[in-house]
Amino acid sequence: MKTLTAIYWLNSLSALAWSLIGVFIPIYLLTLGYPLKIIFVFYMLDSLVVFLSGAAAVFISARIGLKKTLLLYLPFLAAFLVSLYFVNEFAGLIWLVAVFSAAQTAFYFMPINIIFARSATAEKMGDSVGKMSAYPQIASLAAPLIGGAVAFVGGFAALIALSGAIFIVAAIWLFFIQDEQPKIEFGAAKILQYFKNYSRYALVQICQFFQQTLESVIWPIFIYLTFGSILSVGFAGALLGLGSFFFTLFVGKRADIQSKRTLFKIGAGAMLGVWIVRFFFHDEIIYYAITVCAGFLGILVAVPFNAMTFNISKRNNTAEFLLFREFTLLISRLTAFGLAFFLADQLDYIFIAAAFSSLIFFLI
Repeated sequence: MKTLTAIYWLNSLSALAWSLIGVFIPIYLLTLGYPLKIIFVFYMLDSLVVFLSGAAAVFISARIGLKKTLLLYLPFLAAFLVSLYFVNEFAGLIWLVAVFSAAQTAFYFMPINIIFARSATAEKMGDSVGKMSAYPQIASLAAPLIGGAVAFVGGFAALIALSGAIFIVAAIWLFFIQDEQPKIEFGAAKILQYFKNYSRYALVQICQFFQQTLESVIWPIFIYLTFGSILSVGFAGALLGLGSFFFTLFVGKRADIQSKRTLFKIGAGAMLGVWIVRFFFHDEIIYYAITVCAGFLGILVAVPFNAMTFNISKRNNTAEFLLFREFTLLISRLTAFGLAFFLADQLDYIFIAAAFSSLIFFLI
């Protein structure tokens, strides 16, 4: 319980710090004059390095332990914030920003997810996943709005400095996490074996990550390009968090006493409607309203499915299975940003692809 509590605190404060800047990174790059297609290439590079760094993190943790590996995300985080601060000063620095961003993400989430999966009990996995998702949401509820205001008044440099200070405070909780040393034997053959054993799971996971990528990166870009306002992006991000906090806790508890697949399929049908509305209706009020709905309804997909994921990982080698999961993330993000690259002039058409991906959810 001590380890889970520390993870909840660490995740919540880190989410607060990241929510201040994360949603604005593509917007920041756009304001610096980078073409939209270059930003999508930026995220494709980020996705590739996340997987490679995640694999490195798992193998390093097998040698020095998960806690020491988790600490390695701090220098990558510092390098990311510094490179982001100076990205407008040096040509080509944008690609180092992508690499450092991906490395800090992988060296944070891979160890944290493995420790979480091992610490949470299967009987209360839904409740634990709900807390792991909901607490960061409440901590960062107003962060996109605050971030937008800070960027609007003080510029992105002030926003980066504020985020960095909160990351430092969050790091204190690293020292309350119990250390473990996973055993792992992973390679191309093992990835193929997991795909064979969990083919339906892998397909659904790819589609879920695809929609998460659209929600967290493509949708804010679309909002900014539509309304041309940083504050609009922050407002949309705040609405997304507002629509999901209490519902996340509720769904987490229900997932332990009700069929996870039933909750998941209800959410799948609802999200199908969300993506259709986003494609056919072009009105500011509707965009904000549907963002709130996505906050609620996306939880019906994410929490039950993540609970199923962590329970499956407990029945296998946890580190290996979660690394296999990262491979599905790589596929989904490369697909999402690849489509966005080719649809950059008609970005709303990618919402149709998201709607079709919701139909795949019914295979679970």
